[in-house]
Amino acid sequence: MKKIRLNTIFLIVIFLTIPFVTIFGNNPINIKFTIKHYNGTALNIKIGNETNKVIINNNGEGAIDLLLDKPTYGKLLIDNFNSYPLFLVPGTKLMISFLTNDKKVDSLKFTGDLSRENTFLQNPRNYSFGKVTINTKDDESKNSEMLDSLIKENQKKLEAQKLSETFKNLEKERIRYLSYKRLTMNYSINDANVTHFTSLLKSKMIENPDLMVIDEYLDFLISANKQLNYFAKGKISIEGDENRRNRVNQIVQNTKTPQILSYLVDDVLFPVVQNGEPADLIALYFKYVTDPKRIEALNKCLTAFERIKKGKPCPPFSFKDTNDHLVSLKELQGKYVYIDFWATWCGPCKGEIPHMQMLEDKFKGKNICFVSISVDKNSDIQAWKKMIAVNKMGGFQLHLGENWPWLKNFMPGNISIPRFLLLDKNGDFISSNMSRPSDEQTAVTINGLPGL
Repeated sequence: MKKIRLNTIFLIVIFLTIPFVTIFGNNPINIKFTIKHYNGTALNIKIGNETNKVIINNNGEGAIDLLLDKPTYGKLLIDNFNSYPLFLVPGTKLMISFLTNDKKVDSLKFTGDLSRENTFLQNPRNYSFGKVTINTKDDESKNSEMLDSLIKENQKKLEAQKLSETFKNLEKERIRYLSYKRLTMNYSINDANVTHFTSLLKSKMIENPDLMVIDEYLDFLISANKQLNYFAKGKISIEGDENRRNRVNQIVQNTKTPQILSYLVDDVLFPVVQNGEPADLIALYFKYVTDPKRIEALNKCLTAFERIKKGKPCPPFSFKDTNDHLVSLKELQGKYVYIDFWATWCGPCKGEIPHMQMLEDKFKGKNICFVSISVDKNSDIQAWKKMIAVNKMGGFQLHLGENWPWLKNFMPGNISIPRFLLLDKNGDFISSNMSRPSDEQTAVTINGLPGL
């Protein structure tokens, strides 16, 4: 009989006891979906800042292959209301099933290669964090010890689980940044202790591109830079483009790794520069963002913006109001038109409602009309009508009717609301990215329109 060397047996045993070998390469993960009571629910898988749409057929079944070069975390996004963490590994297969019940997701279940890891991630009671209280009278080392103790306690809970080592190694780091994220919730720091606190915060802002597969790591860096900017400006919250310029400057000062710098600047600037302005922020974006996919995405947005810049005609529309009567852009011509894109589920949108009502009252009887277009799904029309009635919302209240291609004229990168437009009396753009009702400049701009 042929002899097998002992060290060979030892290597085979090690190989077989590790569920996911750390030699990955560029391999796809195959994810299949089965949805009971499927009602047209939109599914996306987000990895970092890239969103991947999942196509679901009428039977509630679908699949997607995602090309990965290493294990990573992602998010399963179901409609606009539900987000679930995912652990994804190249070359594996994962099956996800659930049933939809109105806006709720029930009986979420994972099977396949990554079932235990993904089931584990859905339990919010896996770890205990409590409130991280920073004693600013202590030195930085004592506060760091307190945080490290909390991290080790939760990492110990993780070690007790029967999960793959690949997952555990990443999850230990995720635990670390779940803990650090609590640091960024401390905004009520006394002036005398700001220097101590910001020093502690900076000590945790380690730059490691390998950790960019962990959402919580990126979220911590985003929040930490935002908080440092807040304290650098004397604890004054500055809104709008000026705030974005300050935040980019803060990020540039605190970030040395180009890959991480690129991600953080993209997070701050893309939501506004995808609308084609302002020019100085677009220049900052191209100066610091190096991700080819994000640059390509912005270039597509800027090309699309050429169709909706000042002086270009607004794409025509005809949408139903709360009484199912069609209202078209053509019949509004002859008046200035201020358009608001909103939804019942959008908190910032609802925050603008009283300001919109004040604008309507201020310019009542003037040659301008106010149009609110809801982007709620067709299944939520009754909720839309109810909110209009409860809030006594005026102006033209219209529903998009899921005409997503028309909406993409204004938001080619991604749908981001609230969003406002201002049209002249011919239906041409004065601004395709108009200021909000709550912005004092909005009333000033409208008041200066000729022939109002």
